[in-house]
Amino acid sequence: MADFNEPDTDIPQSAGAPPGGELPHTLDDEAPGLPEESAASLPTEEPVEVVIPGEEVVSPGEEVTPGEEVNLGETVTPGEEVSPGVELLLTEETHAAEEAHPGEEVLGERMAATEKETRPGGPKVSPEQLEENLRRKEELCVRAEELAESTEWKATAQAVKALQAEWRTIGPVPQERSKELWERFRKAGNQFFERRQAHFQEQKQEMEENLRQKEAFCVQAEELSSSSEWKAAAEAIKGLQAQWKATGPVPREQAEALWQRFRKANDQFFERRQAHFTEVDKEHKENIRKKEDLCRRAEELCTSTSFKETGEALKALQAEWKVVGPVPRQKSEALWKRFRGAMDQFFARRTEWYEEREKERAERKTEWKDRLRETLTYKQEQLERLRESIVRDEENLTRWRTRLEDLRPGPHADATRAELEGKITEVDARVGTKRTRIVELEKDIQEIEAKL
Repeated sequence: MADFNEPDTDIPQSAGAPPGGELPHTLDDEAPGLPEESAASLPTEEPVEVVIPGEEVVSPGEEVTPGEEVNLGETVTPGEEVSPGVELLLTEETHAAEEAHPGEEVLGERMAATEKETRPGGPKVSPEQLEENLRRKEELCVRAEELAESTEWKATAQAVKALQAEWRTIGPVPQERSKELWERFRKAGNQFFERRQAHFQEQKQEMEENLRQKEAFCVQAEELSSSSEWKAAAEAIKGLQAQWKATGPVPREQAEALWQRFRKANDQFFERRQAHFTEVDKEHKENIRKKEDLCRRAEELCTSTSFKETGEALKALQAEWKVVGPVPRQKSEALWKRFRGAMDQFFARRTEWYEEREKERAERKTEWKDRLRETLTYKQEQLERLRESIVRDEENLTRWRTRLEDLRPGPHADATRAELEGKITEVDARVGTKRTRIVELEKDIQEIEAKL
């Protein structure tokens, strides 16, 4: 794995927005509220911008001149342009006195402190300074590891390089920790730059896929450019424009030619459609006459109180309106408002009439439900009283049966037995009747609740 010492580079640049990065023609919008009157409108076309995601949006009046580059998220400083696939993991710089070779115990450090102290005339590093250097380099390792998974490619690359520069300003550490620390620091940096390299490679592949897609859009636009299905073809081209906008950038060297090819096919179709609308302008006057006649007929009907018959008649006028061809936009909205106004007046009156009828029906229904609720309450109270009565009867039955079981022979035993048995028979029958009534009440309550 290569050591890292990343130069000051930016991410690879995508193709800039094409000069005049907007399509000269798009579908014209219909007048608000017009019922299905979109087959054809004015022959003029409103421009729409086609902007490649990731490229600078060009607003009207802010044309991009040919050759002007638009950044993809970052600015490339002159001399720092990087194309996708360029190697980003570079060798760590070392001073002449710091150069280490494979197999050496200490990698990336100037010298172990002990070596410094034993070198004739060499500076001595105190144990306290070694510990301080160790602390600082461990801190740099932690910061480098925190940056290793970052996706802020430019900012993080600068931050990692700053950590490298700071590392080189720190003196030696205890010899037994030197190689371990350097390997840890280098691993974190390399991890980031390897990920960034993979990101750039993926970006390159995406650009190639975008190129394939936009070439396909060009082919489709060229096939549509000779169509005479004006509405369907215009919708299809509008869809291609939206897909073009949603597709990312392509390699810069192919962007301009590809854009001009796509734009040419668009221009060809809309110029032909413009000529077609010029030919059909003469039909507009007849369409105006027909729609004015429909307006007059609708105004005559809008005050009628024959709601059902008049409603059907107005729906027939609406159907006629839909089959009449388009009119110039400056007339279209006024005519539609007049026609719609007559319709709204009638249907508002009809709705008010129906609402009043519905209100009366609702009031009657409310009264009926109120009576049902009263009946429900009464039956629920009856049910509760019957249940309470059965509980008392069953208590008496239990008590009387217990007395029968405990009854001993004696002068009045037979009379007492007969009396108790009579009571038990009578109350048993009464409980049965009450239970039957409970079943009837529960059924009645269920039926009432279902109606509510």
